Amino acid sequence: MNKWKEIKSDQITLYKVDPIDLSTLFILYENCNRMGNESNNNVMIATVTPEAWFDDLVPTILNNVSFVTKLPSFQTISINGKDFIYSSYTCDKATFDSIDSLKEFLIQKGRLSVLIIYSIVQNVDLKSLNSFWLIRYKEIIDPQTIREKKIDYLTNGTDNN
Repeated sequence: MNKWKEIKSDQITLYKVDPIDLSTLFILYENCNRMGNESNNNVMIATVTPEAWFDDLVPTILNNVSFVTKLPSFQTISINGKDFIYSSYTCDKATFDSIDSLKEFLIQKGRLSVLIIYSIVQNVDLKSLNSFWLIRYKEIIDPQTIREKKIDYLTNGTDNN
C-alpha cells in the first residue's frame, strides 16, 4: 500500500510561517481569538481582543516562529530513508508580564529550534488592572535544525528561521 495515501489532508495541523503567504497568521489569529473567549466566564480575569495587540507581534512571529498549529496536540511526520517517522507533541504554556518579555521569549526560542505556536492571549486582572500574556507553544529541538541555524547565523550574521 502507498504510504502517501495513509496520510489524510484533514490530519494536517501544522502550517509553515512564511512572510510571502500570511494565511498562517490568520490561523494563529483565529486561535488567539478563540482561546481568548474561552476564559471569559468570570469577572476576575478578562481577555483583550487580538485586534488590540496582534499587529505588534506580527514582525516577531514572522522572524522567529517556524509553524502555527491548529490544535494544542499535534503530530509531525518526517522521512528517514524510506520510512515515515511519526512524532506526537502537546503544547506547553508560558506566562509573561509584558509584550516585550513575550517578544524576547519568541526570539530566544526561535533562534536555534523549531518554534511552534498554538495561541497567544493577553489577559487583564480586573482587580489589580495588571495585564499578562499566556502563550501555548512547543519548542522542538532537532540537532540538524540547530546545526543549520547556527551555520546560517555564522555565515549571514542574522537569524534565519
